[in-house]
This record gives sequence, structure tokens and C-alpha cells, in this order.
Amino acid sequence: MPPSRALDMEPLSLSSSSPTSSSSPSPTLTSSSAAVHNSASGSPLPLGLTRVQFSFLCGFAFIFLVVFSIALQPHPSSASSSASTSAASVSYRNLLAYGSCTSYSLDPLPIFSLITALSPDLFLWLGDMVYLDDPITECPAESTLPGCTCPNDDWLQIPPYSCNGGQKTPAHQIYSSMLEHSAYYEFMRTMCPGSSLPAGESCESPILGVYDDHDFGANNGNARLPEKDEYKNYYLDAVGVAPDSPRRGAFRPAYHKYTYASGSPSLPRKVDIFFLDERYDRAPLPCHIRRTWCEAVVLLDPTHKKHGWCKDYTENEGSCCRADDEIAAGICLDASNADDPLFGQACDPAHPLYGTEPLAVVDGRLTDEVIGGERRWNSGFCDVLGRAQRDWLVEELAASDAHLKLIVSGSVLLSQPTWEGSEGPCSSDDFDCYAPARNWLIKTLMDSGATSELPIASEANPSCRNPIVLVGDYHFSDFKLIRGGAGKAYADAYATGDRDPADRLLQVMASGMSHETATPHTQCSPDYLVDHAGMRAEAGIEGCGIVSGPNFGTLSLDWEAGRARFSLLGGDPDSEEGGVAQSYLEVDLRRDCEIVASVGSGYPE
Repeated sequence: MPPSRALDMEPLSLSSSSPTSSSSPSPTLTSSSAAVHNSASGSPLPLGLTRVQFSFLCGFAFIFLVVFSIALQPHPSSASSSASTSAASVSYRNLLAYGSCTSYSLDPLPIFSLITALSPDLFLWLGDMVYLDDPITECPAESTLPGCTCPNDDWLQIPPYSCNGGQKTPAHQIYSSMLEHSAYYEFMRTMCPGSSLPAGESCESPILGVYDDHDFGANNGNARLPEKDEYKNYYLDAVGVAPDSPRRGAFRPAYHKYTYASGSPSLPRKVDIFFLDERYDRAPLPCHIRRTWCEAVVLLDPTHKKHGWCKDYTENEGSCCRADDEIAAGICLDASNADDPLFGQACDPAHPLYGTEPLAVVDGRLTDEVIGGERRWNSGFCDVLGRAQRDWLVEELAASDAHLKLIVSGSVLLSQPTWEGSEGPCSSDDFDCYAPARNWLIKTLMDSGATSELPIASEANPSCRNPIVLVGDYHFSDFKLIRGGAGKAYADAYATGDRDPADRLLQVMASGMSHETATPHTQCSPDYLVDHAGMRAEAGIEGCGIVSGPNFGTLSLDWEAGRARFSLLGGDPDSEEGGVAQSYLEVDLRRDCEIVASVGSGYPE
């Protein structure tokens, strides 16, 4: 069980002083830890500029390119005359920005100047605000600096890039450095004028979010992370969550709902934002996902960087999750078990009890009885959210009367269900690794529109009954859409073949906010960038459809015109092309968020 909150360091906060130039001292922290050098204010560059001054000039050019590009971009209208809206009649006012995956070493982050220039009403962190498991400095070859080297015999600390995994002291220092970073500090100060930083929901323009693995404390971190309540509270400190927030309680994930008052006095609208904690109660990786790779490759090479991880994964009790092996990949694949009275709720995502009751396998048969004083698995599958959070989500979605619902997920929900890499299926960390838990969440979100008490979308009631999912993590950005109906490449994997074709779920991924985390691509290569299941095409995106290089996302709303636009803004101002890659979707709120226009990045397939 996780320990109760007993921080051995003071919560992170900034004093009222602010860095006014690259030569100014770093802001004083109230933390007991020593202030860490701000990597944004390094040594002068060849032209006599400091890194901050150089970053400012690059950021200014970046801002000009993107804002100029946005201004020139037309607002396409639907081909349907009954729902068409001319470009002149759309006037986007409400604006939300979101992003994930900053920088391993917190190098200059000019993208925050770009976000600030758009004056968003909210900013949403989609995960990986910082990289706690990475060293905050670039490690020279064969370096012995702290965080730059570690043995390969530990499941948390994996050389050469994750040697700080599960280490609290560098974690606190890295969060301090992020809050002191000149670009991020100025972004916070602009969003939260007059507030003690970080300010969270008390900001004039709130900065909100939930962690993913790297800002939770370890790469691919899960419920096994030691002292996970401390890591949770480090993050909540960094985004300015109040000290008395329920999210800070021991044994409780950091899930949360925030309601954003949108619209206008003549047409007030609400947006409910659900932040999912997909780390605190996440089961370890299912045992079958990497066992073959570990045994056939890694464990045969004592020098392999993941040797310690694979040894723990294959040998230690509780280091991998057996539920999916024994039920989803075992019982459910044997047709002779179909007469078992528990078969439906164990194996069929459409069953009303799927994932709601504890199950186990005894002597080759399913049971919901108590075994040895407790049930083996409390969900019937390897869980990501945990039973308490899943129950909360179902109840809150049913009770929501918001006209638009957003799901913030650090882990990618719609990924590559038909793809397999050299290590095996999935990316080692996305929802595809946890297929039963993934299908429970897809079904829950797609069902929520049918059970909503919100009136059907219309001219008088612009709204969207099904939630829209915002994700980070992959270090590039794209749009994906799934619909009900058979014959689609993803239908069997996602159990959507029997659903009504009108059922749909949209995912917007915005990931990679620096050159360190978002490598620019000019084509869909390597293979993991290709959308093998056709979900970008479902969203109307042609070609590769990704946005690479430093980027972030926005949601713009015009309730009177019944339109919402999801944009992915970014690019690489230092590239030979010097252009700005953009992609956007426009949806009709009067037709339940049906996509009416889409523009991809233009990269070839």
C-alpha cells in the first residue's frame, strides 16, 4: 500500500520576485532544497547573445510565422447547406491551449512565448511537464555526473537516460528548475497576473493538468512506484493545486473535474474537463506483452540496458500483471468456456458488468468468489485507472450537463491496435498494452453520449454529447477518429464492430514542445508514425497527417456559429523549409461535433 503523505521537503512555490533578464538571479524558492541553475541562461553564443536572448529571437520568429499563418488560413465551410457556416460568420472567442512533453534538460522553450501570444483562457498539461527520471543536464560520454550513470540491474533506473527513476531529491530539484525557467515563469506570470506562483485554478487564466509517467517519477511508471504519494504531491505543488485539495489525500489518484464557463451572456455554455490519473493505480505491464522479447533477447545479454527491468518483469511476483494473460488472452480465447456464467462479463466489452466485478481464474475456470481472504484482481483485467476512478468517471459523465466534455489522458487511447514492433505489441506504455482496460474506456466514453441528459444537438442547442479525448506522450501530434460499424481495421481490436455507425470518438494528440522531444519529420518514417488502422483518414486527414517539431494544441469555440476548431500549431523555424506545420479539424456543434472540415500537415504517406 502506498505511504501517507509525509513530504520531507517543503511544497514548491516561487517568491514574488521574477527573473527580469538573463543576468538576473534565479527566483528564490521557498523549498528547503538549493536553487538549481536555470539552463535557459547559459553561456554566450557566437554572436554575443546569451542563450536566453537567442531563444527570444527564435521565439519571436516562431510566433510571427505561426500567427501569420493562422491569420491567412481560411475557415472552410461544410458542403451541407443545412449546416454550412460561412467563414465571415465564424468568430472564435473562447480559446484553450494544451500540450505535453517539454524537454529533458529544460533547454530554451520559446514555444511558451507563442502560447502566451494567443492569450488562452486555460492551459492544460497533458503529461510530461518535466522528465524526473532523466538528468537535467546533457551527459558527456562516460560521464560520472549524478543522474548520468547507473547500473542496469534495477527496474526503475535504466541507463543511460532514466538513472533518476524513483529518486526523490533530483525530482524536487527538476520541478524547481522548471518553475524557475525563464520562459515558463513568464508564461505563468502572464496567465496569472498578481498571483503567487504557481497558482493553478486561482489564476486569471488557469494552468491545469495531470501527470504522465515522467512527471510521476519513472519511465512507464505504475502503481509499484515507491512513495508515489510524494511524487503525486510534487506534481500538484508544481501546478499550484491548493494544499487542502482532495487530490492530495493518501491512497487516492489525482483525478479531477474542472468546469470552464464558456459561451457568452446571450448563450452561456459549459465545458467539463475530466483529468484522468493513469499512473497511480495502473497495474504493471501484462505478463505476455514483453515476456518473449525479454527471454529471447534481453536476458541473453547481461549488458543490455533493460536487463534488470526484464529480470524483475519475468521473475518477481507482482512485477507483471497476470489477469490479462489468464482471462483476456486465456479463458476468453477458448470457445469451450462460453457456457461459463461469468464469461460475458469477463470477455465481452459490451456486457453491462464488464470490468465492474472482481474476477479470478481457479483450476481453469472463472470465479468471483473470495480467494484466500481477498480477490486476486479487483477489475477482472489489468487496470489503468483503478476501480475507484472508473466508478467516479462513469458517475460524473452521467451527471454532466456540460455542452462539451474533454477527457485529459496522459496515455494514448487510440494508438496502433494492428501494429507490432521489434519488442512486441504496443509501445510498452499506451492503452494498447492494456487492451481490456482500453476497450472498457472506449465503450464508456462512446456510451456516455447515449445516457446523457443533455438535449440533442441542434441550431438552438450547439453541443457535443460524446467526450473528446486530449492526449500527449508520443512526441508528435495528430487527429484520430473511430466510428461504430464492421469492416474497419480497428473494429475487432476496439470491439466497435457492432456499434451504430453514428457512434464516434475523436482523439487529439498534442505532444512535443521542444527540439529535444519533437524531432521534425518530413515524411511518415519510421514505421510507428504511420496510421496502420486508418483512424486519421476517418478524421478526414490525408497522407501522413502528423505535426512534428515543437508544437501544441488549441481549441477555439464559437457557440453562436455552432463551430469548434481543434488546431495543432507548431513546426521548426530552424528547418531548411522554415515553414510552420499546421493541422486542424473543424466540427459542427449543432450536429453533435460532426467533422465538417479538416486539414492535415501535408507530409507524404
